[in-house]
Amino acid sequence: MSEVKAGSCNLTKYVKVEVGTWRHCPVVKGNTGRVKPDHVLVGGKIEVHREGYYSIDWYEGRKRHRASVGKNAAYAQQAQEQKTCS
Repeated sequence: MSEVKAGSCNLTKYVKVEVGTWRHCPVVKGNTGRVKPDHVLVGGKIEVHREGYYSIDWYEGRKRHRASVGKNAAYAQQAQEQKTCS
């Protein structure tokens, strides 16, 4: 089984980008490196989306894994940091 490399775990938020269309979008981080709650990048632009949930994704070898980590930005970032360090 492959190990997760440091920095290979991504944090995204599953949001509604159009009517009937949901997508995993990268989160926006502030100057301090903390996640800005409900802020995501959609098509290269920062948007605020209060709906949806945060998730982390990573690869083990060639297999991609994704796990929901809740609706709280701080808890989501903590889950990402724990996964990256493991």
